[in-house]
Amino acid sequence: MHSEWRDTMRKLSYWLIAFVICCSVMDMPAYAVAESTEISLSASKDAIGKGTETEVLVTAKPQENAYGIEFILEYDASALMLRESTGVDYSLFESEAANPASGSLHVSAIAKQSAGGTIAKLRFRALKAGVRTEIKLTAVKGVSRERTTREQNGQVYPDLKEIKVHAGSPLTIRLLPSSESSVPADQTTYPSPSDIRKEPDALKAVALLTDRLRQSDIQSDIEGWSALVRDISIRLLTVHPVRTEVGSVMQVVLNDASLMPVLEAYHLLQQTAKAAGAVLSYPYALTVEADERDRTELRIASLIHDRAASLGLAIEMKNRHFVIMLEPDRLRFNSSGYASVSVVPVIRPVEHHGITRVEPVGSYRFQFGQLEDASSVKVRWLIPARMNEVLAGVYRWDAESGDWAYRRESERDHAGRTITTFLENGEYGFLLYEKEFADLGSTYDEAAQAIRALGARGVVSGKGGDSYGVEQLVTRAEWTAMLVRALGLDAHEKAGQRSDTAFKDVENGRWYAPFIAAASSQGWITGYEDGTYRPDERISRAELAVMLDRMWPGHGVESHSAIQSYTDDEHIPQWAVSAVYRMRASGFMKGDEYYRFHPNDEVGRDDAAVVLMRMIVAWSTSTHVVK
Repeated sequence: MHSEWRDTMRKLSYWLIAFVICCSVMDMPAYAVAESTEISLSASKDAIGKGTETEVLVTAKPQENAYGIEFILEYDASALMLRESTGVDYSLFESEAANPASGSLHVSAIAKQSAGGTIAKLRFRALKAGVRTEIKLTAVKGVSRERTTREQNGQVYPDLKEIKVHAGSPLTIRLLPSSESSVPADQTTYPSPSDIRKEPDALKAVALLTDRLRQSDIQSDIEGWSALVRDISIRLLTVHPVRTEVGSVMQVVLNDASLMPVLEAYHLLQQTAKAAGAVLSYPYALTVEADERDRTELRIASLIHDRAASLGLAIEMKNRHFVIMLEPDRLRFNSSGYASVSVVPVIRPVEHHGITRVEPVGSYRFQFGQLEDASSVKVRWLIPARMNEVLAGVYRWDAESGDWAYRRESERDHAGRTITTFLENGEYGFLLYEKEFADLGSTYDEAAQAIRALGARGVVSGKGGDSYGVEQLVTRAEWTAMLVRALGLDAHEKAGQRSDTAFKDVENGRWYAPFIAAASSQGWITGYEDGTYRPDERISRAELAVMLDRMWPGHGVESHSAIQSYTDDEHIPQWAVSAVYRMRASGFMKGDEYYRFHPNDEVGRDDAAVVLMRMIVAWSTSTHVVK
């Protein structure tokens, strides 16, 4: 366990030193310092009665040598309780391996500007009487302010010079026998859970709760105390924007000065609650509230981002419509060490175009600063209770065409009523998009629901007027276009853009050419041996199964030998057998009540919508990615 603590703290120490280097080493004056320093302990009172307290200082001499120090402090937790640990002339960063409740504190400390030699102030309370107990220091590592360099992976980086750190003698505290102590047993009145919950200052509420967890046996109400830890943690980690001098702009800056005390208070609370036996199962996040009426600007310091990540905290920006997941591998920090995010609410009216009704639930212009390698940012949209989930979707506003373009979702949680998408910079709307085709009453319920959902996603547009054409058959070109639109592939539909394909019967300029080009580039279609695609021919069930199988290779079972064969198995073309049975195993395509697949039957537009919607639902709950 001790070696694990050392490894954890060593990593944390390197991280802190790297930050110091990035922020200040180039402007730091050269120092000529000694090669070592000593850290030692002293107490305000070295003899205390049970229930009373003493203050212990950790100091460094000579202090000008010790810019960064890592140390371990150990004590008998059955004799002494650590009530408080605060930095004085140094900023303290406790390791996740630290466990004050069991008598261990593992710390990295970085000197403040023009700091003195007092590293930390610790407050201990006596739990026993009539014994002697020791507080012991172990030095791990130190660095001075003197500049040097280090080589890593063939690159030379600025660094700070290591120094030797020695620990002084253990500090002995005498816990007086009851007969020698005039101090009565602990009669402190502690705040109730209700008092803690009502405390308006989140940092103070955390301090009260941490103190109470150290003093109380919570086993009789684990659930209640765990809920209090969860609620106070959420309140502590929720950051509200501040209105700037420009009245319509709300701003949040997550930097060392504003957020580091919050993160360290959270860390100490979690460690104390864990030691006390509380259940810590809630997935916490550092949450920034985004305004729904005015622009919200967020700036995140890399130090805060890294420290939050080291504590297992995600960073989110949210309101009642969305949650932006600010993952570390997707944001790029500038030369000042900051990444920026901007969210601007946009008002878009309800639109009616014939049989189409578009109702924006929320519309926002997102600016994610510089994204790493043209990547995108994960955004989870929250479906309101009043909204028809089938018709809900995320769309990008296309200023050139003056219309909304459906954005393919990566996941849809039906139970939690959320839709997850990956977005780049631009304007996006969370819309209820409804196409009410007049002929849906002539088909079965699953088909009608699928057609409405695909209409909301811009995948199908009907056959003119208010008709979908449920009784018509689908052509190879139409099915290909449905696939490409459903998966959100880039098909250049704008006039004048070329969409070259290898098929000699697919002419540039035809409406289906860009879709066939996009599907061909993905390997979903191969055409016939004579080099044609035959876009206007009607597609068979066997051909449709093969296309789906190419889109999602390996889905379902590998061989139909593992399941019961169709009664018309001999009519399935050899090139389609594996795909047909994989589609049955996936649930995308099924046979009739007589267990026949009808491989050579042509596919109706209503059946095609059902198959495609089944695939979309399965796709949005899987980890499969379009290549």
